[in-house]
Amino acid sequence: MAHPPHTTRQVPTALLFATGLLLLSLAVRGGWWQACDYWATQQAQRIGTRPLDYALFSFTLLGSVELTLIGWALIGWYLARRSRRAAVWFLGSFVAATLVELALKYRIPQAPIPAIFDRNPWHLHQHISTPYSFPSGHTLRTFYLGTTLAWLAGRGQPVAARRRLMTGLVVVLGLVAFSRVYLGDHWASDVIGGALLAGVALSWLRPHLDLLPSGGETA
Repeated sequence: MAHPPHTTRQVPTALLFATGLLLLSLAVRGGWWQACDYWATQQAQRIGTRPLDYALFSFTLLGSVELTLIGWALIGWYLARRSRRAAVWFLGSFVAATLVELALKYRIPQAPIPAIFDRNPWHLHQHISTPYSFPSGHTLRTFYLGTTLAWLAGRGQPVAARRRLMTGLVVVLGLVAFSRVYLGDHWASDVIGGALLAGVALSWLRPHLDLLPSGGETA
């Protein structure tokens, strides 16, 4: 089995996302994003209605700890049956990104969004308590697992089918990201930070998914 082309695919893309995350982290730490965050939240909630609260709450549930742990386990099990290398990279990248997320939430002094902005109709899913809110672990989990699932579902499909699949993914992930700001769960900078961190992890994972054996083969 060929080894992934690390230098030509993984490193530049991962560095691009990591650089974006670093610059955003510095901006958040310096308080330079605070005005933008308040503005983004206020603009998102200007269109607020109770039916929209329920609709977007259904999307935000996709990134709940409970559902993402189930997704993490199922995708890991599927990959382990196809390629141990891919399974290790999938699980390892996810764990590493989560550790970075938690480390930043103890190092970047971004206060959680005030309760006055809370539009959640219910509080059903588990929240991990941390002193600060940057970056959004909810966004990290949703983007990482959703993109991985879309990549796997698109393997072997015609180009047109893959494009439709990725378009659907962008729409769903966009709604999940917007829901976090609209419902008053996270600042916009938290959501962007979570997406960038997911991008770093996905950059390291993608070449290993591309080398998955086809059909019923295993590696």
